Amino acid sequence: MKKIAVVGGGITGLTCAYKLASAGYKVILLEAEKEVGGLAGVIKIDNFYLEKYYHHFFRSDKEALKLLQELSLKLNWLPSQVGIWLGGKAYKFSTPKDLLKFSPFSLRDKWKFGLGVIKARFIKEWLPLEEKTSQEWLTEIMGDRAYKIIWEPLLRSKFGSVYSNISASWIWGKIKLRGSSRSSCTQQEELGYLEGSLVRLLDKLVDKIKSNGGEVKTNWEVKEISKVEDKFVLTSNNEKLSDINKVIVTTSPAILSRKAPFLPSEYKKQLESISYQGVICMLIETDTSLSSIYWLNIAEENFPFGGIIEQTNFIHPDNYGGRKFLYISRYISTSDEMWEKSATELLDLFLPYLKEINPNFNRKNILNYYLFKDAYAQPVVEKFYSRKILPFSTPFDGLYLVSMCQIYPQDRGVNYAVELAGKFLKDFTSQIKQ
Repeated sequence: MKKIAVVGGGITGLTCAYKLASAGYKVILLEAEKEVGGLAGVIKIDNFYLEKYYHHFFRSDKEALKLLQELSLKLNWLPSQVGIWLGGKAYKFSTPKDLLKFSPFSLRDKWKFGLGVIKARFIKEWLPLEEKTSQEWLTEIMGDRAYKIIWEPLLRSKFGSVYSNISASWIWGKIKLRGSSRSSCTQQEELGYLEGSLVRLLDKLVDKIKSNGGEVKTNWEVKEISKVEDKFVLTSNNEKLSDINKVIVTTSPAILSRKAPFLPSEYKKQLESISYQGVICMLIETDTSLSSIYWLNIAEENFPFGGIIEQTNFIHPDNYGGRKFLYISRYISTSDEMWEKSATELLDLFLPYLKEINPNFNRKNILNYYLFKDAYAQPVVEKFYSRKILPFSTPFDGLYLVSMCQIYPQDRGVNYAVELAGKFLKDFTSQIKQ
């Protein structure tokens, strides 16, 4: 029987390993961290779990919903409240009614914005959008004022200095996705949250892999992938795995480039040409709410973060023993000096801005805080990005790349990680049977 190693225990890697083990293949999943999950990982706080990075599901997440149903996991669908912090004020921005009340827009601005969103939702062929930047396309369909007030600050907070080069296809995908989870009657957005957090999905996938004869090794960082005749050898600090027939790498392309020195230099250049933004995410436990909004986008350039996601404005505090939690996120280049700051330094930096949002909020309201970072959180999706996307197969037979950067034109998320695994496995299993 062929032995298959899956490198990386995020949702893509776990789904690949689960499906392969269920189909009878001998699978071993290797995860560098202490726990599986990757960007969908969780933290245990007392007797409950929270995601390290905020997560929810959309109604259109067909592949994820299918997997959850297959694993007998339950989603709760709840109304969400989205807002924008602009000019020292929080504006609700969830429904057409909120748009009508949005005072920074004139009546003409509101009309153009609403019409532009409708136009975007009806676009099916996304490839032509690659020829334009988000700025060009959004200005064209929604007007310059809508771009400057709403979209430019959000693009800047996501992509930093390269925000003006981001492809229109990327922002189109975001607009279309958000619209897919709205009630057809009220246009109120409803989002899904997995009862008990994503730990339920992670645990189920690990259990299924093991019960089908597979292995899951955590704290097992692959230092090197080498080729010995027609087999692969994977080396960690104190252990080697040999006689591996197939290797599926689900990390970023740059990591594959470093781990597999035998790859051709031209291919390695292609792997390393895909740029990423890192993410800093702080989870804060408080004794009071910061605002009434679940997802508050920050449209102020001077703020040191791009969003505040108040978990307990979406999931009731009773689920956490009455405690309140919020996330503060910042996408950032790993070369930025902020990347090196400690949790305490970042909290000191963030606090004055939290106080701007709620003048009654201060450090005494903060009970605990946790900092999480990931250097490969967001591929930088510039114009003609599709030309950079590499196939699953590498130049070496039996070595595959199945990575977040291949999800395009969709954005990161549990659903598209599951979908990516499915697309890969469809080709892979047909090849392996030949």
